[in-house]
Amino acid sequence: MSNSLVLQNYTLESLIQRDDIRSTRQAILNQLNSGNITGILNAFLSNTLVTEFGFVYFKVKGLNNILRTSASGLERAYVYQGVPGQFSPSEIISFNGDDYISRYELIKLIEYRLDNVPSAKTKLYLEIVKDIYNRVVTYPDFANLKNAFIEKVQEKRSSLKAARMAEYNITNCEFTNAIINRDNIMEYEFAHLDAVAHNPFIALNIDNGVIIHKDIHKDIHKDMTKKGLNTAQDIYNYCIEHGYFVYWAKV
Repeated sequence: MSNSLVLQNYTLESLIQRDDIRSTRQAILNQLNSGNITGILNAFLSNTLVTEFGFVYFKVKGLNNILRTSASGLERAYVYQGVPGQFSPSEIISFNGDDYISRYELIKLIEYRLDNVPSAKTKLYLEIVKDIYNRVVTYPDFANLKNAFIEKVQEKRSSLKAARMAEYNITNCEFTNAIINRDNIMEYEFAHLDAVAHNPFIALNIDNGVIIHKDIHKDIHKDMTKKGLNTAQDIYNYCIEHGYFVYWAKV
């Protein structure tokens, strides 16, 4: 049985109406060129990608109009080189051959431009950019997409368990080494290492999980969530600290 899901990606303009993200900061808009404002709005609509799991990414090629760098190429330097003493190069995600950055990377660049650009008028344009950005990343339907995706992964959990156990001939709990047999196999389940909401790209990868007892999983998940821990490295450290086996870790 296949454990793959074909992930759907959407352009922003296919999901929302233009007016949904149009800035309403009229006092600022009155001081700016309406054609330039339309260009900023178009840049968001045509260069924003929304994944099936509700994450929003922005195409690097379209950032010049958003960051107000014109044709200087400065936005590419920000993304690929960073600014010494300010921020590192951006983490790049590729979709269909194009480079994208996350919402967190983009707001970092917007804030940097706002703090450092000398032109008062450019600052006003960037205030509009920031307003549109906030409207995009908080659009309610995107949270619904994420929740629907998490439900879909939950439906695949039993097949992930079967696939991992078969691939690695697992006969023991990967945290306690307790024996798994036909009498107790239903007490064990597939538990993600990188949390689905944290790293949905590998949510259906059998190497992004372990086979552990449901009760242990429940207790550990509750404790780690309380502590804000949600990565494979976090789980590895947790296991070391609490005396669980870590043979599952990829060295």
